[in-house]
Amino acid sequence: MFDVGDSIGETALFFSLKGAKNLVAVEVKSRKVALMELNLKENGLNNIEVVEGGVSLEDGGGASRSRV
Repeated sequence: MFDVGDSIGETALFFSLKGAKNLVAVEVKSRKVALMELNLKENGLNNIEVVEGGVSLEDGGGASRSRV
């Protein structure tokens, strides 16, 4: 299962606790990735691959506007 724009991992955490076996959580913001990794670690979850990056229909850079 892929969760794109997972923020701090709450969606991946939910599905993992509901029985999902292999998850990939994608987040573009470095600070949110760090919080996600901490959140998953504190909950003892190791079945979630965290990817720092974005997803787009086009090649090249992009912009993200959100606050942590």
